[in-house]
Amino acid sequence: MKPPKIALLFWTINAALLALAFVLVQASFSSARATRIADTEMQPKPAPRVNWESQAREPGLQIGDAQLSPRARPQPPKQPVVEIPVTKPEPTDAELMAELQASLNKRYRLQRTITWVAGGDKPGAFVECKGLRLFLFEGMNLKDLAGKEAGAASDVEVKAIRVDHVLVNAPSLRDASKRFDVKLTLPTDSGASFKWSQETTGMTIVPVNE
Repeated sequence: MKPPKIALLFWTINAALLALAFVLVQASFSSARATRIADTEMQPKPAPRVNWESQAREPGLQIGDAQLSPRARPQPPKQPVVEIPVTKPEPTDAELMAELQASLNKRYRLQRTITWVAGGDKPGAFVECKGLRLFLFEGMNLKDLAGKEAGAASDVEVKAIRVDHVLVNAPSLRDASKRFDVKLTLPTDSGASFKWSQETTGMTIVPVNE
């Protein structure tokens, strides 16, 4: 075969291959475009906008009306709270008496008793109240205290003085119409113990640390 015929055959084959490639590329682009169009058509379309003011179900009921708010819905009526009064039992006389004795022993701290004094004087006792040292004797009433001792005055009657206590009569802290005989006793919270001591003026209780 002559060279001109060979060259013509070569270019003919190349032209056919190029035409075939062009057709394949066009087919590929067409398929991709068709797929893209199909995907777009399958997507849900946006819902049309609705004018709610014109679509109100109830006549005269507009959007924004307070009745549409759950906070504005009528609430069930609140049940009234029934308060049950708590009645405390009245304190017994024994409780009032114990309360009075504890209060008086806290205010009047017994320091010393003198149960016998030469010459027939009345028994006496020393107590401390608000930094004041008082001398008590049978028959006196602390409401009669005056002067610098007035700060320790109260309606407390000294009825008897014994070796280890002073018997007094005073009104109840809660009910002044009730009076009780209670004891002022030697304090034990100080840690001091006591002993008998014979003095020329009589028998007395003296703290060990004196």
